[in-house]
Amino acid sequence: AAAVGVVVAAHAFGADMFTSSAVIGLGIIVGGAVVIVILARIRPREHTAWVAVIPLSDLVGIPLIRNAAVELVDGVGFMMVFPLVWLGAAFPLPAIALGIVLAGAIPLSPALIAGRAPGSAPEWIAFGVFFAFAALIALSAFVTSHQLRREVSHRHAALAASREASEARERLSAIFQAVSEATKDAVIVFDPDGRVLTANGSAHRLARRAGVALEGSSFSRGRWVYSADRRTPLLLSRDAISDLARRPGVRARIAWLGERDQVAVSYSAHPIAHDGESLGYVLIAHDVTDLVEAIEVRDRFLDSV
Repeated sequence: AAAVGVVVAAHAFGADMFTSSAVIGLGIIVGGAVVIVILARIRPREHTAWVAVIPLSDLVGIPLIRNAAVELVDGVGFMMVFPLVWLGAAFPLPAIALGIVLAGAIPLSPALIAGRAPGSAPEWIAFGVFFAFAALIALSAFVTSHQLRREVSHRHAALAASREASEARERLSAIFQAVSEATKDAVIVFDPDGRVLTANGSAHRLARRAGVALEGSSFSRGRWVYSADRRTPLLLSRDAISDLARRPGVRARIAWLGERDQVAVSYSAHPIAHDGESLGYVLIAHDVTDLVEAIEVRDRFLDSV
């Protein structure tokens, strides 16, 4: 785009931009742009070092255009910034070094095209200035690109580690879910704020009998939860369970669930912690209806005796 703009502007102000060298220079730059458009669609992943030929050829085409337009459009040679940044960001040091030399030789191109050796002091001063600018531009792009690649590599490594940790957590969760479903005990895991993290099938069945809502990560107070006498309503809420989990050495308690066809459960709560950090607590309930009824039958028999 810059090369076409320079050619159009210089031609509009009277410069002869249809000389063989200017046409060749513009053709080199436009041809390289066409190749890059094709490569952008193909996106090759291997053996791409040859692509450095395109920015290097740009550094050959720029002085050919500059020599025809320099009288009317000043600063054309600084189009070298584009291929130099590309070389510094994407290619190894030998290609970068060659690009710096070609960029530095832009002020010497009139003498070289004329077939004479540069001999004037202004030509060599201009060569030194262009060479220094080219080296600073290319090496700055080189260092910056390597830092970015290093950061991207670190981020990819961190992302891979995070993905592995996430997969490990998912596997552990699947194992825990399979184990909890394999037991007849009701298992409900809460986070530190009392929200339900997971519950097995037995827990959902007992919760429906007790009128406790587990859906939507909530835990409502049970409507049909009674103490051991089967008549006194029992407060079974998130706060009550978390308080029970914080009490060390608390034995299992008995509760009756249901409005009519009641079942007895033995329940206990235990805290979950890791490295001193509270991760929540777990409520475990076991159906002990047969055992409690057998004890009652025994007690009545002994009373009768």
